[in-house]
Amino acid sequence: MKQIRKIKNVQKIFLICISLTLILSGITQATTMSNDEQTICGDANGNGKVDHSDLTYIIAYLYASGPEPIPLCSGDANGDGCVNIADLTYLLVYLYGGGAAPVPGCCDGESDGQKNVNLNFTMSIDDQTVDAGDTGVVIPVIGAWDRTISGFSIGLHFNSTGFTVVDVNFTGTIADGAFIQEYHEQRPGQLSIGVAWFPGNYMEAGSGVLAKIIFDVSGDTAPGDYLMDLGLFGGYPPVECSYADENCTALYPDLTDGTITVPSDEYDCGDVNDADGAIDIADLVYLVDYMFTGGPEPPIMCQADMNADGAIDIADLVYLVDYMFQGGPPPVEPCCPW
Repeated sequence: MKQIRKIKNVQKIFLICISLTLILSGITQATTMSNDEQTICGDANGNGKVDHSDLTYIIAYLYASGPEPIPLCSGDANGDGCVNIADLTYLLVYLYGGGAAPVPGCCDGESDGQKNVNLNFTMSIDDQTVDAGDTGVVIPVIGAWDRTISGFSIGLHFNSTGFTVVDVNFTGTIADGAFIQEYHEQRPGQLSIGVAWFPGNYMEAGSGVLAKIIFDVSGDTAPGDYLMDLGLFGGYPPVECSYADENCTALYPDLTDGTITVPSDEYDCGDVNDADGAIDIADLVYLVDYMFTGGPEPPIMCQADMNADGAIDIADLVYLVDYMFQGGPPPVEPCCPW
């Protein structure tokens, strides 16, 4: 089990009250019980009152493999039928921001716990190209939200054979300076990230980088496309991509996965259209079309660099014509990478 945590800008009282095993978000369906009159909603640790120890208890449960609330439904502070990021921010507001007490009836079984999907909220990862053996590769997770938010969480799957998380960085992101900043990798190829703001310092509607995931790429990673899959972190309990709004309601965004491409280290210089490794009339036509009629770029640009001077220009076209029709020398090796 690999577990990495980071907390910044935590006020002194919270350093006393809240353990270092902080991370937020996740979604676990709340169970029901028949003796709801004996359950204090928000009293996650079952000690008969709602205080900072319950906040710590829920955080440990969601993101540090801690025990379930006693009973599980007692952790459903906002009464939506789930125990997740919104319950954590709800307790923060109640305990330290003068907010309303946990919603009664958390264990009455009436809530359906359905997701509140909002397409005006998004999370995405842009496609990137990296090389086998690269270190310190930065992959930003980008978000957009149409109202004030009190926190967010990210669940991510990735290929654990070729990629290793070495850090999650919040510098220069919207979470820079937030009350809680943390991440946790419980299993290879799975990562969860959580951020929360202290009541009164919430993030207004906008867009920006949520977090920067730092990867190392194994030197023996095979060429190909590798999916960075935003969705559900399959640890215990599961962690899902979501935001919490200023009313401590969990909202589930539209997700766009990213593809990380590891290119081949074998190049066919002169194969402009990257079709079959051969140099033929189709390559000449492709290069003319690209240079003079607004045609598409060569799929692997450097393969069109016939004279290997690091640029694509008329000299490469002349070189290719000379090779194909005048018995000139073949394209210079190596032409790639630039």
